[in-house]
Amino acid sequence: MTWLRQYLYGIAAMFVLGLIIGAYVKGRGDALASCDRRVAAIYAEAQQQKDAEAERQRSASASFEKETQRVRTVYRDIVREVDKIIDRPVYTGVCLDDDGVSVVNRAFAGSPAAPAEPDPAVPAVEPTR
Repeated sequence: MTWLRQYLYGIAAMFVLGLIIGAYVKGRGDALASCDRRVAAIYAEAQQQKDAEAERQRSASASFEKETQRVRTVYRDIVREVDKIIDRPVYTGVCLDDDGVSVVNRAFAGSPAAPAEPDPAVPAVEPTR
């Protein structure tokens, strides 16, 4: 009977070990399924946010397009006529006005033009000590 008892203990130990392994495998499968559900929920939420953002961008684009249609740039050529009053009749029968005639007369007379004055010399700067 001792040998039967040893076999029963061995069979019981195998049964307990099988229960432990079965529970581990079932728990692991449940954890993976739970993780997959959470990941799917996160993906679904991200997709909803993406769709909401796309809808918001679409509506913003439509309102911008409406605004662009409302405010269009129209280019027009504006022509204005300006009356120019000439107080000296420069080219009507006489080639030069009075100032021009005096300049030409001085040039014919041979008097040289007034020379330009040079700038005053720059004062020397003493070095600082």
